[in-house]
Amino acid sequence: MIRRTATFLAVTCALACGPAGVPGEFDLRPVTLAPCALSPVVPARVQQGEVVRIPLSPSRSNVTLAVVTVPAGAEATLEGEVLVFRPGFESLGASSVLEVEFTCGGATTTVPVRVPVMGQVKWGAPVTWAATAGPDAREHPLLFVDPAAPDVLWLYGGFSFVPRQFTVVNDLWRFDLTANTWTRADAMNAPLLGGGRISAGLRAGEFFLFGGQTPADDVSSEVYRFDVTQTPVRFERVTATGPAPIATLGALVTDAARRRLISFGGYTGADISNAVHALSLDAPNAWSSESTTGPSVRYGFFAARDGERLIVFSGAQRPSGSNQINAAGDVWALELATLRWTKLADATVDAPGRRNGCGGIDPATRRFYVWSGTPDGSSATPMLSVLELSRTPAVWSRVSAPMPPTARGSCSAIVDAPRRRMLFGFGNTLGQQFADLQVLELGDPPAP
Repeated sequence: MIRRTATFLAVTCALACGPAGVPGEFDLRPVTLAPCALSPVVPARVQQGEVVRIPLSPSRSNVTLAVVTVPAGAEATLEGEVLVFRPGFESLGASSVLEVEFTCGGATTTVPVRVPVMGQVKWGAPVTWAATAGPDAREHPLLFVDPAAPDVLWLYGGFSFVPRQFTVVNDLWRFDLTANTWTRADAMNAPLLGGGRISAGLRAGEFFLFGGQTPADDVSSEVYRFDVTQTPVRFERVTATGPAPIATLGALVTDAARRRLISFGGYTGADISNAVHALSLDAPNAWSSESTTGPSVRYGFFAARDGERLIVFSGAQRPSGSNQINAAGDVWALELATLRWTKLADATVDAPGRRNGCGGIDPATRRFYVWSGTPDGSSATPMLSVLELSRTPAVWSRVSAPMPPTARGSCSAIVDAPRRRMLFGFGNTLGQQFADLQVLELGDPPAP
């Protein structure tokens, strides 16, 4: 609560000069006071998640102000006579109404402040294709982009539905992000591994594939190097010493500064892991097991890179009673330099725990978008949520975006930074299998 006080009446006193014993003369001039009112100066347009300052401009100087009502997911505070407002990602249209209470002249009044909030984040037109013009429907395909060629999206393998579900495939596709067209790429010695992870190498065009599941349901510890600038793209197995992790549906990230790959968690075929391993990319290549304390064991979690750290959210843990997924709901950050974990957020209803959803981090805003996945192995979560990593502590919000696509599990996602969008695609839900790319438009980048 902010209080500002001043004198209500200005009294002008003039003492006449005269001989001794002559009383002074006083001239009293009452001042007319302005009526009690607020005149908020509201911007014509406010974006979701944008912090704005709204002068309340009271007509009188001695007012007491307080914010009494804030829309769901939004934040509002007072700095003197300025309302600092941040609409949440649930706020849309002209319905975002705050209420400010002010006391003036002995009376208390509640004034609505209407803020038009524009939907910066929204679902765009999906990208679809004919059955013969691109990859078929599948689960867990690996999507990746070479930073040196940001107009090209690559897709590797996954689990096809032909001739039956969980058929491991090893095809490689190239998608032109400017023309929205697929081309199948020539590949040599591509391993049959589904559910593995791909991360960029140390030079343009270079990538590493780690782990995954074979057609015989064995979980792999193998690492392959390949270069998408070559024709055909050749997959070469990396021979490494040391305690190699065995994992599928885990995480893999490149620590270029220390010339190594970092692996976390996943399903081993016999158990669920929360182990961290590092693979040196200098000869002789060697795995090392890192001693860390952080997230619980999990697989099928959301993972993305935020600068020099790996962000991990949710995923399936060991079963608990009849709950076979027992999804985690917390968020952790692994510093690549030190391999130390920091917990960023606890479980919340604004980002329900689940496994095998899809998401990614917009590097321009450091917002971690997560969508879909399954909490129970049979239904899919339709909610789109965003974690704002630029804030301390990090804050989850639900995102109101009209006309969302069909929720699904076992999907994949990639950030298309030059076009300010995220692409979510593939996966399945009850009775439906998907070969598509759903488009989430991220809006304008923040002003420099």
